[in-house]
This record gives sequence, C-alpha cells and structure tokens, in this order.
Amino acid sequence: MVNIKKKQYAIVFAIILFIFSLGAYILMVRTHMQELWWLLDLDVYYSAGQTIWHNHNLYQALYTSVHLPFLYSPLAALLFALTSAIPFSILKVCMAIANIATLVGIIWVALGLLGYQRTVGRAAATLAIAGITLWMEPIQQTLLFGQVNLLLMGAIIVDLSLPDSKPWKGIGVGFAAGFKLTPAIFIVYLLLTRRFRAAGVALGTFVATIIIGFMLLPSESSQYWGGLFLNSSRVGVTFVSNQSLYGTVLRLFQGADAAHLYWLVIAGLVGIVGLGLATWASLHGEELLGILTCALTGLLVSPISWSHHWVWIVPLIVFVIHLAVAKQATFGGLAVGLIVLFSAWLSIIWQVPYRDNREIFLLALLAFIVLRRYLQTENASFKNAVRAYLLAIKPARAK
Repeated sequence: MVNIKKKQYAIVFAIILFIFSLGAYILMVRTHMQELWWLLDLDVYYSAGQTIWHNHNLYQALYTSVHLPFLYSPLAALLFALTSAIPFSILKVCMAIANIATLVGIIWVALGLLGYQRTVGRAAATLAIAGITLWMEPIQQTLLFGQVNLLLMGAIIVDLSLPDSKPWKGIGVGFAAGFKLTPAIFIVYLLLTRRFRAAGVALGTFVATIIIGFMLLPSESSQYWGGLFLNSSRVGVTFVSNQSLYGTVLRLFQGADAAHLYWLVIAGLVGIVGLGLATWASLHGEELLGILTCALTGLLVSPISWSHHWVWIVPLIVFVIHLAVAKQATFGGLAVGLIVLFSAWLSIIWQVPYRDNREIFLLALLAFIVLRRYLQTENASFKNAVRAYLLAIKPARAK
C-alpha cells in the first residue's frame, strides 16, 4: 500500500512539474513573441521548400531577411516542400509541439535502454526529466530556431533501441544520415558493434535517400553531393555557437593556416578513440552509453556543431541520473554529471566573453587545469606561500 501511494505521489509530482515547466515556457514565449517565436531556421526550411515548386536554384538562393543559405540535403528540401501548403504560423506551432513531444519520447526510450520497465515510475521519471531538460540551452535553441535536431535524434535513438533481430533496424539511422550527413557515424558504429544487417539497412536507406534526390532534383543533387556538402564556409564556422572541435580550433588560432591541419589531427584522434569507446560500451552491455559516446564523437569531429545540435545532452542527463540512482556512482562521477547538466542549463557559452570569435572560455579552462596541476606538484615553496596567503586572509572565528 505504501509503495502504491509513493508511485501515485511520484506521478502526480511529475505531471505537475512538467505542466508547470511547459506553462512557464509558453508564458515566456507569449510575453516575448518577437524574440522567441521567430523560428528562423524553420523559416529557411519553409522557404527552401517553396523554392522547389518554383524551380529556383535551391543552393544558390538566400532565404529570409537574414539571407541564410539552405544547408541540408535535397531529400530534406523535398520533405519541407510538402509543408509549403501549410501556413507558416500553423507550421511553427506544429514544429514546437513535435519537438516537445519528441523530447518526452526520447527520455522514455533512453530509460528503456537502461533496463527500466514500462511502469508508472518510468512515466513519472520521464515527465520530471522532460520538465527540467526543457530549459537546457540546446533545447531552448532548438525551439527558438525551429530546428530539426530533436526529431532526428528521436529517429536515431528509437531505431537503435530496436532488437537486433528486427529486419528494419537501421532505417532511422539511414534516413537521418540522408537528411543531414552527421548521423552517418552511426552506420560505422553499427559495423563496429557487429550488427552487420542493421548497418546494411542503414547504408541502403542512406543510398536510397540520395537516389530519390537525384530522381526528383537532379541538378540540386549534383551540386550538393558533388562537393557542396563539404563546404563549411557558407556559414560562420568561427562563431561561438559552433561548439565542434573545428570551430574551437579556428577560434583559438584565429584562422591561421595551420588551424585546419591541427583540426584534422585532433578530430582524427578523437574519432578513433570515441568510436572505440562507443564500441566497447555497447559490447559490454551499455547500449545507451555506446550510443551517447558515438553521438558526442560525431558532434566533436563534425566541422559544424551548433549548440542546438547538442540535444544529445538530454539522454546523457538520463544516463547520469541512472548512475546516481541505480549504480551509486562516486562523488567525482556525479560532479562531472552535474557540471554537464548546469553547463547546458545555464548556457555557459553565452555568459563569458565571446566577441571577435575568440575562444576565451577554453583558454581560461586550460589555464585553470595547468594551475591546478602545478598546485599538485611537489613545489613546496610555492604551495606553502599560497597556503600562508590563504591563512592570512582567512577570517578569525568568533570565540
């Protein structure tokens, strides 16, 4: 009886938390419509879809009053062309609802990958975590711009959660890769984890999306797959919102000629190590950890990973909570998880100086690491001097 009441209280609390969080978000948008209901990227997708019907050059045109290019594949443009019959005002509402619903669904699936059964407790945890993660920077940026990254993550994580025996496993990964190229790293992940049929299905689906593009948009497909998809200079890759290794290296070295070489070396090492760790995690029964490691590796090595691409922070938070509750993780492990949580929640990248595309935050972090390491050395005189200074400024206790 006591356990039943606890479960009832948990679900009621979770529902109240989620409704309160969602209501607060809606109220915030309603009172700041001009700033928060812009959905600029969705406007680009919508305009690009309309371009398809008017036979204009998809990749040469610039869209919206900000004059932004369309960056996704011809298949993506075809899908957005289907939305052109819907008024943009209605499409914005539909996109917001779809993103929030997908957020809830991703958390539910992530908990399932961790072994939690379909219970009231899992539903309560899903709603509670959704209410909290709704306010994280990548999610807020996704809602602000009307981005598709939550939807693509949903397709990937649902696909990878399927039993390996399912013959259609891999379709979601292949479709996401055909929409935007970064998810193609999951095809490699499936190969490395010896799920060859799923990898074949994913690769076949990816190729099918390209073929469909060439059949319906031959000129645009030739442009895109002929090399345009490799051209990262069409957008401001040095802007602080690009949280990939490439963007970080460019900001650190201020566009120096050697920056590209440094990135290739670093990204190559990160890619090899990251995929190795993802494979190890999956083969040792930690499928969600493997998926997350693969996803974060892809985001790091990709030339462009805007902050709203990092929606994978949501299942990562689910995993950290699981460690805290079920695995009784060490203090150090939980501290790392909390840092990740609050870095995403408080939008740290926007709280430090970032003008002129300079990587001040990373330099400060590196300086802190070096200083901490130095303090841990056997340099007794330096440590004693620091200790004496701290003791000198320490206020005396009242007697």
